[in-house]
Order: sequence, then structure tokens, then C-alpha cells
Amino acid sequence: MPGKRIDAIACSLLLVALFAPRETLAQRRGANEVGHSCLPIRVFDPDAPRTSPRRAREMPSFSASAILDLEFQIRLHRMARADRVEVKFFTPEGSLYQTLSAPVSPSSPADGERPRASHPVVSVTLPVAGTTIVSSALYGVWRVEVHLDGDQRPCARALELAIRP
Repeated sequence: MPGKRIDAIACSLLLVALFAPRETLAQRRGANEVGHSCLPIRVFDPDAPRTSPRRAREMPSFSASAILDLEFQIRLHRMARADRVEVKFFTPEGSLYQTLSAPVSPSSPADGERPRASHPVVSVTLPVAGTTIVSSALYGVWRVEVHLDGDQRPCARALELAIRP
């Protein structure tokens, strides 16, 4: 009798383990889960001559002593529906440094692109010279996330860039 009871308990535990709701990978990722409403984030020095955009395989890197600010360009997929874009900047230590918000409006193709069916483009500028970035030596690898309409999930993969002295 004790053997049958143990078998019944083992079967019950097995059924619970097999059919219990599981946390999915997307749920475990939480805010790291990425939507696909935005194209990759672009960053550049707005005072430098523009070159044709390319898919850089290396991390963008900027010298804080050589730039005044950085411009971030966010392009949404044509089918994305959003009214506002929030761009979150995280310091090398992972702390939220600043959030910039901008409205979404249809626009012409981004600088350096050939005309085609345009994607909505949003640009935000992060001041660097004369800010806490320089005065507190917040140098290192920064992370930038883009969110649409207050969604907790970023709409594209986070951009990492280096700001050095």
C-alpha cells in the first residue's frame, strides 16, 4: 500500500511539473524583450560631415572632448503605429541618465538615404559638452533604448556606444 501511495504522489508531481504554467523566455527577459517596430538606432556627431549610412559592425565610439552632442536617429517601420518615442540613456554603470521624448511624424528619407517609401524618422539630441557626462567623467560603454508610446519593451535592440575622454 505505501508503494502505491508513493507512485500516486510521484505521478501527481510529474503532472504538475509538466502542465504547470511556465515562465517563458520573453517573460524572464521583461524589459529586455524587444519589439520589432523600429529599425536599428543610428548615432552620429551632428557637427561632423555626414557620410552615407552603413551597417557598422563595431561599436560607435566618440570622444567627449571632440563633440558637443550626439544625435540619435530612430526610424520606425512603415506599419508601426506610435505617437511618441522615448529614448532612454543608461550610463556605463547601468543607471538611467536621461530620457528624451519626441513626437512621431511622417518624414522624408533620412539623410544619406535614397528616396523610397519613407519610414517615420525621429531624431533626439543628447548634449555631451558641459554636462555631467564630462564633469563626472561618465566615460565608457553607454546603452540606449527606444520605447514607443510608453511601452515597457524596447522597440529595437539596444544600441551600445562608447564615450571616451
